[in-house]
Amino acid sequence: MNKSRDLTLLALWAMLGFATQLVATHWGLIGVLAGGLLCGIIVWLAPKLLALAFDSLWPLPLTALIASLLGVACSRIVGQADMGHLAWLAPVLATAPSGSPALASLVRSERCGLCKRTLRTVLSFSCPRCSLHVCEYCWGFGRERCKLCDENHIPLLPVESAWWLDRFGARRLTGECSLCRTSAGASHTPQWGCGGCGHNQCAACWDDNNGVCARCGWVIPDVAEMTGTEHRKHNHLSKDKSYA
Repeated sequence: MNKSRDLTLLALWAMLGFATQLVATHWGLIGVLAGGLLCGIIVWLAPKLLALAFDSLWPLPLTALIASLLGVACSRIVGQADMGHLAWLAPVLATAPSGSPALASLVRSERCGLCKRTLRTVLSFSCPRCSLHVCEYCWGFGRERCKLCDENHIPLLPVESAWWLDRFGARRLTGECSLCRTSAGASHTPQWGCGGCGHNQCAACWDDNNGVCARCGWVIPDVAEMTGTEHRKHNHLSKDKSYA
């Protein structure tokens, strides 16, 4: 509703710019060009004077362009003196007051590390695996990683045994992984017990699940800080229980 209201008010306000451009054509080429610039200033002032807000950068310069273009075109239709092709520069000048900041913002805005789309008007995420800042279209929702890391199986957690021993203690030699169901005794991938419920997960599944226990939602503390992941489920299981 507010968006429609703002666009309607902008269109009505642009009629003042159109009238300014039309009147300015009475003073020859200089008047036409000055009228175009004045039309752009009038449109540029609209958000400040009317308290308008737009998600995109482009409604203002586009509105100024149309208002000035209509003004110049109407002056030709009613038979005013022909000022040559240079008169059509007026609509271009009309876009300058609001278009220049928009263009500068677009050039300076950060872009997605994968598709290079500007991040100004879309959701963006910092991938904990590769540190790329990516847009919502290049982010794997539910996977908590960018699509490049997902496709190439880029690991999140270190492979050094010392890192795992510091956080889990001794590796599990019995039982099976809660996710891939691989037996601890038969697997070449180490299995580690959850600090919340005690169930096993192999190192590969800990990594693929972003350091989160698939059963109780417990998160490896260091990984929680790195990914912003919090405990996902209330743990109803005792930490003192052991599982074969």
